[in-house]
Amino acid sequence: MVRSSFIILPLCMAQPPDWPYAAGCNHHGCSTVPRLLPKWKPTYQMNRSTILMTCNYTGPTDPSTCSGWSFIDFDWSNWKGKGDVDGWAKHKPMDCEELMVKQVDMMVAQSPDTRAFVYRNSIMALPWFTSVREKITDPAYAPWFMNFSAAVRSNHSLAHVPVCDSNYDPPRCSGLYHDQVQTPGYPHGD
Repeated sequence: MVRSSFIILPLCMAQPPDWPYAAGCNHHGCSTVPRLLPKWKPTYQMNRSTILMTCNYTGPTDPSTCSGWSFIDFDWSNWKGKGDVDGWAKHKPMDCEELMVKQVDMMVAQSPDTRAFVYRNSIMALPWFTSVREKITDPAYAPWFMNFSAAVRSNHSLAHVPVCDSNYDPPRCSGLYHDQVQTPGYPHGD
């Protein structure tokens, strides 16, 4: 398992092979994503119009602490397993995405009127999400990712970030540009 995060290039024409929307621009701007507006009635009632973003590094967020609020956003670091506590960062392979779905299910079961969603970094391709890890290794998505230059691939000392993860013997290397920012366990743990 390479413990790194990868950069996705925001190219307007680089879209998933099976994406049903054509890339393009119109008088509203450029996008490959359809415009989606909320379908619920606006309100000025504070707990029905406020978004809470929560994160519990040491396990799942207790749904009763957020019950009754309209919107709950769970951070990707939720249920990470910091310290001696079990969590997605200790699983092999890491299963952050699956535990985020489980967390949302727990929240909605506790508070059915709550709209729960998850925060995922949209700039970096974080491999602790199963769906992202699958894209990183799928050749059909190769144009989405930026490679180290040929010079760096032949001489790793030219890179400003480690090309190889020396936590393994032998070290694991990747030709894809990556860094270790917020990588669980790098270099000595969180």
